[in-house]
Amino acid sequence: MIDLDKDTVLADVRGHKMRVLKSDAVIGPALLKNGRYDRRLTELIERIVEPGWTCVDVGAHIGYFTCLLSERSGPSGRVIAFEPEKRNFCLLTNNVMVRIVRGKMSLHNYALSDVNSRESFLWLNKTNTGNHRLWPISDGKEERSYQRVKAKRYDRAIRRELIIDFAKIDVEGAEGLVLEGIGERWPERMAIEWYPKQLIGCGSDPAEVWDMLSDHYDQIRDLKHPHGVPDSFWLDATYPPSSEKHTNLYCSNE
Repeated sequence: MIDLDKDTVLADVRGHKMRVLKSDAVIGPALLKNGRYDRRLTELIERIVEPGWTCVDVGAHIGYFTCLLSERSGPSGRVIAFEPEKRNFCLLTNNVMVRIVRGKMSLHNYALSDVNSRESFLWLNKTNTGNHRLWPISDGKEERSYQRVKAKRYDRAIRRELIIDFAKIDVEGAEGLVLEGIGERWPERMAIEWYPKQLIGCGSDPAEVWDMLSDHYDQIRDLKHPHGVPDSFWLDATYPPSSEKHTNLYCSNE
């Protein structure tokens, strides 16, 4: 499925080696050049995650944020990571094992969604391995192959007794589906990608996704702006659904 020697190259990431796919034209080059990806989200995790926390990484890709969460939560913490795509999951597993990441770690090769499904379709991006999607592209500009994957609801995938201190959710438009699957077991804090055009593509209404977030969190902050998000009207004006504009939102009750 993947030849680690032929298909990957080693990047220096936070003092450790991480394998990235040579064919990846987006996240791989960023890690090779800068040793990190998504500066704002990286800095948020570095600032807020504390030793002993239980963290969830939904859309773990090859493990950059999974390893960072483990590093910050320490040997007394726990990280639960979900990545449905087979090659990404292979690299995720390798990168975690090579790092000898401290603390409790569990990796799962399936997607989180609003239903439990033995077979869902993951539509693959040939050059951006962080852009695989649970919904097909219908604009006629891009053809994608697909991979059959399993999916579970969040409230079925996370053990009932666990209190989740922080969750990072970045699933290329399927964020609304993940939230629908949380049920009553919402994380204490959450960083979630806000990409209205992709939410709509996946069948979610951004207004309903906003309502779910604002019903469960008192504070919602746009990582690209120093202030909180005042309301959904500001969010719509700043990130119109017709555009490719997107961000990460940090949600908490602090």
